[in-house]
Amino acid sequence: MRKNFVLDTNVLLHDPRSLFSFADNTVVVPIQVLEEIDSFKKDQSELGRNARQVVRKLDAFREEGLHLADGVALPGGGRLKVALAAQKLPEALRAQQMVDNQILGVALEIRDRDSGGPTILVTKD
Repeated sequence: MRKNFVLDTNVLLHDPRSLFSFADNTVVVPIQVLEEIDSFKKDQSELGRNARQVVRKLDAFREEGLHLADGVALPGGGRLKVALAAQKLPEALRAQQMVDNQILGVALEIRDRDSGGPTILVTKD
């Protein structure tokens, strides 16, 4: 059974290779995560280096002419997809307008759209 793993920003900033750590499952990176990672790119810290590494890996897929929103095949047999929640957040999540809540909204939408397997939010929070 294929699972959907929705990655939080802190997972990628901690280990940029985590994009490739979920075997033959689907790895979903919410667009909000990419926006947060982008804000770390200029840092000279380890977080900045990891942010640049994530961006380079994603850019490599794009340079091959692949569309991350459609999903791309990963070397381990899984798929990588960048997602933006199309539906409105539930009222309880919308009230605070935090990026974390928007990421939760993406996970909920994927869960509702893909009933073929579980959707798991991966975070270090």
